[in-house]
Amino acid sequence: MDNTTVEVNGEALTLDELNKRNQLYEEVYSRYIQSWYAKANAAVGELYLEFISVNKRIAEKAGYDNYNDYAYDYIYERDYTPQDSRTFYDYVKDNVCDMMLSLYGSLSFEEYAGLILASQGRGQIDMRRTYIENHFKEISDEMYEAYQYLNEYGLRVLTYGEGSQAGAYTTYFPYYDTPFIYQNEKGGYSDVFTFIHEFGHFYGNYVGGVDAILYQSVDVSEIMSQANELLFMPRLFDFYDDSTAEAIIKYQLFSCLAVLVQGCLFDEFQQYLYSNDVQTVEEINQLYAELSESYSLGQNFYTLPIEYLWIDVMHNFEAPLYYISYATSIIPALEIFEISNTDREEAIAVYNRVVHSDPKSSFGEVLSDCGLQSPFLEETIIDIISSVSEYTGVRAASR
Repeated sequence: MDNTTVEVNGEALTLDELNKRNQLYEEVYSRYIQSWYAKANAAVGELYLEFISVNKRIAEKAGYDNYNDYAYDYIYERDYTPQDSRTFYDYVKDNVCDMMLSLYGSLSFEEYAGLILASQGRGQIDMRRTYIENHFKEISDEMYEAYQYLNEYGLRVLTYGEGSQAGAYTTYFPYYDTPFIYQNEKGGYSDVFTFIHEFGHFYGNYVGGVDAILYQSVDVSEIMSQANELLFMPRLFDFYDDSTAEAIIKYQLFSCLAVLVQGCLFDEFQQYLYSNDVQTVEEINQLYAELSESYSLGQNFYTLPIEYLWIDVMHNFEAPLYYISYATSIIPALEIFEISNTDREEAIAVYNRVVHSDPKSSFGEVLSDCGLQSPFLEETIIDIISSVSEYTGVRAASR
């Protein structure tokens, strides 16, 4: 999709180029961006239909009735089922969506201004190094040891701008028995949070070694990364003024709820596609638009045509049915954050118990062993949303 272009006054422009010009000439270039999405959607959609068909045949060859069961059981080895997730969707729609929108809408003009200013500037990770190190030392001596190991052996690559792969990830080199972080910086405070997130994975792999790669539940792994971000948030007050730090924390909590909602949205989207006979790109687009509306992420939330936006999520193509793990894991991560608001030492202890859990233990077993609630109980979700509301002072508006 990166090579897809639309013609503007005789010049072929990519999406990145359109976005840059849109910042200067919004009214003119917004329609070209919509044109780009329509063109990319049509091309990618046809390939996606073939991709779905191939995956269905793979599941059948493996002896499964459908790809949903195959992915949950064989690829991700989850201890919960597609039906468990479908029940989970309903709990999220009933209890999370309104709070997510209320939290987003509660940001004042001054808070937005603070966020915009904090989103500028390269080199934030190195600039905030002292505060990052202090966070790692507070979590555990072993986390700081892992950080020193990363620096000693150069196990991190930071890139910036065009010509570099977008995004960030943590991988593992079995031959060297070591984790490794890649990150393309965007600029601003979010780079720090991205690094903290990826270092949660790095720390987990440093502790668990190759067993973590071979056996660990992806849901458990995502607790390590997402809870690390949440535990880092109080450090913001060390290098931002109180107003900016509070605005960032509020936005980060909104982002957590958005992760929860989108994790369910994309799992429901993919489960439907893999269990029904969808024949056209138009059907895919219509399904995504309808589901987005059901999660309060419809056209009122986005400026671009909602039906095209599923193409932006690479997990649809690279890791089908992975996205639900972001949703299930953010619940215990938020529970650890909730604990930290009254007993930070206990929250850190719980976090380290998760990191040191047996890589062969299931998601449910790890939660139980660490004293964390199951995300598949509606009362758990209600408790978490209540704690977010209490912390931020924002109440969910009724639909």
